[in-house]
Amino acid sequence: MRDPDTDVSSFTHRRGVHGRMDWWAKPVGMLLLAGLLLVLGYVLWTISSSDGYARELISAGVGAVITLITAALVAMIALRDRIRTLLDKQTLRRFAGETWDERAIHVGQMHIPQVCIVASCSQGEEWTERTTVSYVQTEAVAPDDLVRVAREARLPALLEQRETEGFVLTNGSQAALTRATLSLVGQGRNRRPHYTLGIGTSEYFDFATVNVQLDEPLPTPDGSSESLRRRWGRYPGSVLDVNGLPAAATIGSGTAVVTKDERLILGIRASTFVARSSPVAGRRGVHVVAEGLLPDDVDDTGAFCPRVGALRGVREELHIGPRADNIAAVTRLIETGFCFDQLRWQPYFTFVARIDRTWDEIHTAMSSARDAWEVETLISLPFDIEHAGVRRLLRGDHPDLALVSNHAGAALWFALLHKHGYSQMRDELS
Repeated sequence: MRDPDTDVSSFTHRRGVHGRMDWWAKPVGMLLLAGLLLVLGYVLWTISSSDGYARELISAGVGAVITLITAALVAMIALRDRIRTLLDKQTLRRFAGETWDERAIHVGQMHIPQVCIVASCSQGEEWTERTTVSYVQTEAVAPDDLVRVAREARLPALLEQRETEGFVLTNGSQAALTRATLSLVGQGRNRRPHYTLGIGTSEYFDFATVNVQLDEPLPTPDGSSESLRRRWGRYPGSVLDVNGLPAAATIGSGTAVVTKDERLILGIRASTFVARSSPVAGRRGVHVVAEGLLPDDVDDTGAFCPRVGALRGVREELHIGPRADNIAAVTRLIETGFCFDQLRWQPYFTFVARIDRTWDEIHTAMSSARDAWEVETLISLPFDIEHAGVRRLLRGDHPDLALVSNHAGAALWFALLHKHGYSQMRDELS
């Protein structure tokens, strides 16, 4: 337990409270004093002679009181500005400080480990309606010496394993978050948090040999075999902690695809590198459409855009897109969440893609998907938290299926949260 007499945050809190009391006391005290003087002046005015010296003295006193009231009102305006500044600072501390420690999404019997929520949707409302974000281009991420050591030590075995097990593992340029800052924008009560994110590039082989294996022992010539996480001594708890990380914070996205007849499409993804095996023995591992974002995922203005990457993933994995030969089209892409995966040091954007075809139509046409190698087979569940199978999948006690990663759990949580709202989600998962 923290000692409130020695804890720095408690000390600064007490100072902040006393400071705010001082700011309140001055103008309020001046107004109270002015009120008392006005009452006293009125009483003396009524009992004084109209042509006497006392009434002239009282008149002068009333003028002084009016001056005091004016000064108090000016102080009140200054107080309002001061309070707004303090509230702004408190809001920033809340957004930037509450997630420094390791977190999980924990609601009822659902537990999604090592996921820190940066911004969340609510029922019927996208997260971007309350939080804004902008992207700036930065330099490519320069690999740390240990990144190069890990890649040289681990990559040959991964490539050999790829040949024997047949999973997909290819290198390529990836979008990476190099820095993140938080500020408040807007006017008056409409001020909202705004994230400015720096976007650089890294390579997927670095992600595969470092980020995916941060907690795996790495033997080195000096005979030690600690994990990279322990060697670096870095334990980022928030997206704001990416500044100066020794390994690239490669950006990912997860999209829950929902059909016209309210069915959630899930893929059995056993042939890709990260999700190539079931996370729980005896169960099939399922995932939403997961995609590593690329530097080329940009909008019409040339700015980095996670929405573009999410749509690309849906198009490549499920053959759903705007072309005439696609098996369906996305009618709406909903931005449901922005989180930070502490397990892999990965910022992660989540979406719901609503499409214009039913589950039966999609399942029938799936064989024409261009990148069908990413999905061995498809299954569907009702897109409804009241369905027992969906609840059990989120809780992790489904007898046949298991989400392959905390990423998949976060994407499914945000998708259902947008549809049902927190109260119903909490009640159904409890």
